Amino acid sequence: MARDEIPVPPEEVPEEARQYMAALQQYQEHPFVRQHFFQVTWLSLMVPNHGQVDFFALEFRDGPNAALIWEDGQGNWGAGRWLQLSHTDADITCPPSPLSLQYFQGAQAHSSLGGALELLATTKPA
Repeated sequence: MARDEIPVPPEEVPEEARQYMAALQQYQEHPFVRQHFFQVTWLSLMVPNHGQVDFFALEFRDGPNAALIWEDGQGNWGAGRWLQLSHTDADITCPPSPLSLQYFQGAQAHSSLGGALELLATTKPA
């Protein structure tokens, strides 16, 4: 299942999404980024004893596989494992995506976006 794409005028792009794009800008010539960057993805998850948490992440694709990188607000970049989606146009945020809160728990943290990118590049499914 895919979400409807709704164009957002540049002046309405959330600041957090702009920050992600600015961080990725310095890696725009990185081969992994050039080949696999897909989009800045908005996520909304229910966290037990905390409620709904909305945040953004960088989404990377390789065929029907997708992985996310996110910043924790303290300068650390998390890199999740690659997930196999039901098809190449599937939305990572919509069922039957295997994405859940557990995807983010225990993910390897890096002190730089470059370190997180390298992890995804080396763990990309064959």
